[in-house]
Parts: sequence; structure tokens; C-alpha cells
Amino acid sequence: MRQWTYQTCAEFGWFQTTDSKNQPFHGFPLKLSLEICEEVFGIGAEQLNRGIQRSLENYGGVAIAGLVTNVTLYNGKIDPWSAVSYVRNNGNFQNEISLSDAPLVHSMSKPTLTSVGIRSIVVPDTAHCAIMYPASPHDSQYLKQARLEVERELKAWLGL
Repeated sequence: MRQWTYQTCAEFGWFQTTDSKNQPFHGFPLKLSLEICEEVFGIGAEQLNRGIQRSLENYGGVAIAGLVTNVTLYNGKIDPWSAVSYVRNNGNFQNEISLSDAPLVHSMSKPTLTSVGIRSIVVPDTAHCAIMYPASPHDSQYLKQARLEVERELKAWLGL
């Protein structure tokens, strides 16, 4: 967690806060995240803003979608991070495969990429880190299928 917090303070500024009045939680204002960056890592607001700008310039910001190919993203529907992922192309779900709406595993047709070279797999019953965990007998069919889809895409990119 320390590494993620450092990266957030040094590069992203992607803090989870409770500043909005349009949610039921409290106790984690943006000010607290900024204080943590300063106290733990010596990164003040000015340095944070420079880091964010450097990351946007280095990685292309949202424009990166038009520059990349062979990218597959995994999104869980119970994951708040999916709201900031590439799951839509111009408001349409052309590059998204929602596994809850598709047949399982082998009968699923090979997806095609749109002009956006990012394919997003959306799994209804997990969060974004679930695909990185070792396989378990408790994994849902959707998670199992997502792993197979990613493996199939990798093999296709590598010509295997």
C-alpha cells in the first residue's frame, strides 16, 4: 500500500476522498491525502501538481487511447475504479465485452477492436485486482472466463 500511496502522491494525484456532498461517507477529505503526501513522503501540493502534469505529458492522458494497440483492461462491476477506465468508445460499448451478457468460455466469439486500441473486459462480480490473484476453486465462472480471454488475446498478439 505504501508504494501505491507514493505513486499517487508523486505521479497521479488520484485520491479517494469524501469531499463530495453526493455520497454517504465522511472522514477522508482531500486535505488529509495532501497532508499524508507531505508528512510521509515530503511531497507538497506544488510538487504533486508537477508530477501529475509530467505523467499526463509522458503517458498521453486520455489521448493515449488513440495511440495504443493490443491493450486489454479488466474491470469489475463492483469496483469504483471502473468508472475511470476505458469501457466506452464515444459513449457506446463497442469495445466492451460484458461477461454477464455473453456465453461462457469457448462459445464466446473473438472480439474486434474499434479505432480505440483498448479492449475492456467487464466482469459483473469482481473488482479490478481479482484477475491478478492466483486461480481459486471459489472464482466465479465470469472471472475464469476473463482470465481465458486475456490469455487468448496475449497468444494472438504473440502469434501463438
